[in-house]
Parts: sequence; structure tokens; C-alpha cells
Amino acid sequence: MNTRRILCPGCGAQLVVENGYKKIKCDYCGGIVNVNTLDSDEGIMQRAIEAEERRIDELAAKIISLKEPILSRKAKCKKLSELNNEIQYKTNNKEELTSVKREISSATMVIGLICVCFWFYGTYNTGAWFIIFPILAFIGLELIAMHFIMPKKNHKEEAYNIMMNELSRQRVELEAEIAEIDNRYNINFIPMQYHNEKDINGIYNSVKRKRATNLGLAISLYESECKAKEMLDNQNRMLAQQQEMIKQQYEQLKVNRQALEEAKRANRRDKVQDIASIGTTIYVGTKIWDHIKKNM
Repeated sequence: MNTRRILCPGCGAQLVVENGYKKIKCDYCGGIVNVNTLDSDEGIMQRAIEAEERRIDELAAKIISLKEPILSRKAKCKKLSELNNEIQYKTNNKEELTSVKREISSATMVIGLICVCFWFYGTYNTGAWFIIFPILAFIGLELIAMHFIMPKKNHKEEAYNIMMNELSRQRVELEAEIAEIDNRYNINFIPMQYHNEKDINGIYNSVKRKRATNLGLAISLYESECKAKEMLDNQNRMLAQQQEMIKQQYEQLKVNRQALEEAKRANRRDKVQDIASIGTTIYVGTKIWDHIKKNM
């Protein structure tokens, strides 16, 4: 005959009921148990438990599914910030980056040297050179400016523009990737302050172990664990420091004990030497006294 076990709703005792019975009497409290109602209640309870477990599993899956997008977005935002800083710096220092001051200084020095040479040459020759060398210097400056400085300036500006276009392109791509992540994933489901691998794993573990049924409770449990771990780490650190202090005190006590033993040994040696010195003095005095008595 098929039977099953149920719990009495009155006293909680375990009862065995045969299939087909609608009501039974509890042998412990004497109450009448409606088997059909009890079965219905058990079914509702079981379905509620299963639904709760499904919600927990779905929550854990959702949290862990957001881990990679959150970390990827965080890395891209950091790179975008660095890129914006670089663009801002290069924009503010455009004149410096495209400047040809060094080239102008070099050309001026060369022309000045040529002028000095012409001046010395003109000093020992006809005075016509005093008119010719400024003209030649002016022509030389024009040639250098046209064929060296201006092309160099144009080249630097072109390189600057290419560089800025590339940086702008990278910025647009990063912004598009971040926007795609925001549109595809609900990353704000997890609060911003927990957007790192350690915190996400901790919150996920709280849900996965079925210690929390919702995100708020999972975060609270994770923070409690972090505080407890921090307190334990502090206690271990203090214990390690105390052990180190005890070790140092023991070493110092050992040194002091060795010094005391050495002092005791030195004191004993001094006493032995004093006794030996007194004995020697007595012996010498006795010999002298014996010698005096013999001569008297």
C-alpha cells in the first residue's frame, strides 16, 4: 500500500498517511488534519521555493553577465579620458609643437657668421663689400626661409594635423563603443562604486551561494564580509606586530642575561685574583719575618 509522510500543522509531528485518505487524526496532539488542504499548501510552498530559486539563479546569471561589459567599459572610459587629456594638451600647445624657432635660430646664426666673414673680408679690401654683404645676407635669409624653414613649418603642421585627426578618430570610436555597451547592457543595475572585478565577484558569490535573494541584500552581505575581513586583517597585523615585539624583547632579555653571566664570571675572576694577591702578600710577609728573626 502506498503511503507518504506529512507534517501535522498543529504540532509539527511527522505523520504517515495512506493514499486515498482525505482526513486523519494526529496521534500526538489529537487534531484532525485535512490531507487535501495540506497537500495543496505543500504544493504552493514547493512552487514558491522553486520560483525563489529560479529568481536567485537568474539574478546570479545577470550579475556575472554584466562583469565583462562593466570592466570593458571602465577600461574604455579610462582610455577615453587619457585621450581627451592628450588632445587638450596638444591643442593648447599647437604653436610649440609646430614651431620652427630652432630652425630660425640656426639660420640666423649661419647668416650672421657669413656676414661677419664678409665684414672682415671687406675691411681689408674695397669698401664696396659694406654694401654688398647686407644684400647677400638678405638674399641668403630669403633663400633659407623659402627652401628650408617654410617647408619645415609646413611639414610640422601637416604632421600635427594628421596626428590630431587620428586622435579624433580614436576618440569617436571609443565613444561609439561605450555608447554601444550602454545601449546593449543595463550596467547601471550594479551601482557605480562596485564597478570592479573584486566587488562584482563578491556580490555574485553572495547570490550564487543563495545567501541573498536580491541585489541589495547581496551588496550588504558583501560589505559586511569586507568589513569583517578588514577587521581580521587588522587583528592579524596587530598580532604579528605583538609577536615581533615579544621576539625582540626575548632577544634583548637573552642579551641582558648573557651580559649578566659575563659580569658574574668577571666578578668571580676578580675575587680569585684578590684572594691570590692576599695569599701572596701573606706568604712574602711570612718569609720576611722569618728572615728577620734569624738575623736577630
